Amino acid sequence: MAATRDPAPRQELADTLATAFVEIWDDAERHHTRILRLCIALEHPGLVPVWTRALQLDRPTVAQQHTRLALQGIVLTDATAARDASVAERIAAAYAVRNPDARVTMAWLAAHVMQGQRCPPCAERLAHVLEQERDSGLPREYQLAVLMARYSMGRLREPTSRRTTD
Repeated sequence: MAATRDPAPRQELADTLATAFVEIWDDAERHHTRILRLCIALEHPGLVPVWTRALQLDRPTVAQQHTRLALQGIVLTDATAARDASVAERIAAAYAVRNPDARVTMAWLAAHVMQGQRCPPCAERLAHVLEQERDSGLPREYQLAVLMARYSMGRLREPTSRRTTD
């Protein structure tokens, strides 16, 4: 007979850690990477508040590493069950990062987190970045990121009714 684990202690630990880490985040700047790695090791979706906190991009160099770790944690725990629009919106806001591969991931993940639900503010964030960069002549390596952003915007926007004329 296989022993079953009670998920309550893990949930309680995740809730306690999430609350504590979010509270100390601003004062524990030098420990951000360790905090994120610990949250990934725990593999619990209850730690989403910590990962979304890491998606607040202040400084581009450190933010890229924190964004990668936060996205890894979100994907690893399949933390899409909540369909949290605030998480998706922060991911969409992080699309402005200068790494083309990270942009592809963030554009895709913003729509993936919503699991088919609409998030117009997310689509607007992606559209805003694309609009700002439209005339800047982005290098070719950004083409896939732009295509993924457009695809995700279509999945995140509210559907429009189409008129047909007879």
